[in-house]
Amino acid sequence: MSKHFQTDLDKAESLRVEMVAQCSKSKEALEKLTYDKDDYGLKKAAIELFVFYEKSGNNAFKEMIELLKKGASITQADVARLNVIAKEIGEEEKGYDENFKKVQTAFASANGFPLEENKLQKEIDSLGK
Repeated sequence: MSKHFQTDLDKAESLRVEMVAQCSKSKEALEKLTYDKDDYGLKKAAIELFVFYEKSGNNAFKEMIELLKKGASITQADVARLNVIAKEIGEEEKGYDENFKKVQTAFASANGFPLEENKLQKEIDSLGK
């Protein structure tokens, strides 16, 4: 395995750990948040997204990094496992994401908040294809 590739994997591991910590902090902050009116499930949906990303970071992303650290000794079975993990993450994330978008739209509409399209969303979505 090249030194550059190992450095990238070390950075990926560092970012994974940071992501898990940030998801945990964000989830805790949301759990303390109160709102006197109907939030249309927005708080719950946001917490579910953070729980999903925290779980993915602790399990799936960690496993993916470990498999990739095998470098030249990675097997076809390892590559197949990477593909399965990526597919499972994408499928599970889609449900949480769709639910969040639905309740976010309902909340924004009920409270007169405009929603703006994320200009990077199409680019982000195309990465999974």
